[in-house]
Amino acid sequence: MKSGSYERTGIYLGVLLTSAFFVLPYFWMLLSSAKTGLMNPARMFLTPWTLENYLADLVEPSFYPTVINSLIETIATTTIVVALTVPASYLLARSDFPGKRYLLYTLLAFMFFPGIAIIGPLYKLEGLLGIYNTWYGLIGPYCALTIPWSIWVLTGYFKTLPREIEEAAEIDGCTWAQTLTKIIIPLSKFAIITAALIVFITSWNEFILGFNLTLGNESRPVTVGVTTFEGVYEMNLGQVTAAGIIASIIPTVLAVSSYKLIIEGLTAGAVKR
Repeated sequence: MKSGSYERTGIYLGVLLTSAFFVLPYFWMLLSSAKTGLMNPARMFLTPWTLENYLADLVEPSFYPTVINSLIETIATTTIVVALTVPASYLLARSDFPGKRYLLYTLLAFMFFPGIAIIGPLYKLEGLLGIYNTWYGLIGPYCALTIPWSIWVLTGYFKTLPREIEEAAEIDGCTWAQTLTKIIIPLSKFAIITAALIVFITSWNEFILGFNLTLGNESRPVTVGVTTFEGVYEMNLGQVTAAGIIASIIPTVLAVSSYKLIIEGLTAGAVKR
């Protein structure tokens, strides 16, 4: 066997192992959601399949409010973040001012800052403002969490747009706002939609903030609502995993149906046009 074959086999094996590492937990989750009682690995394919856990979740009155809360919070977060970061990213891409590089580095640092580190101060602040256990108490932190990601995606794309487009618009008498809304945004629709999808999925899947900044179903997101099926004395594993499957339907459908759009949006600025 030639050395190229060994390298190709190693690559395929690495891809297979990496895929299995990420896929197997979801496969086990799907199996658990269709079984009753505790899962025995030796008998997981022998015990009968059932939709009992899904039906129990669907008739659970405390589950629906958490889904509605997540929809409201994530849609509001996505709308606010896109509305703020599109003009901000355009300014960052086209303007030169002292400290611009350090501002971008600061945003990059915020992207990797652990959210658990600010839970204590954020809890006290929301208590003082009277927004603890409300939609607003989660929308604000969700925006702060996702704005850096959106700015980095959009700024990188706006930098690749030719300046001649804006110069031509300026000659035609367009203002800065008209150039942005009528020319730049239509040209950047793939990057903007990509940023919006990333913001939506990140906000929907967030758990730490939702767990610590909510108390009841008035504002509790679905990621936290899933944990309410654990029970007091024992964990109803089947019902918990079934609730997790239901909660993951929306982000999964968005990611799978839009993966080509996301790839195109993320790679649109890779080549100078």
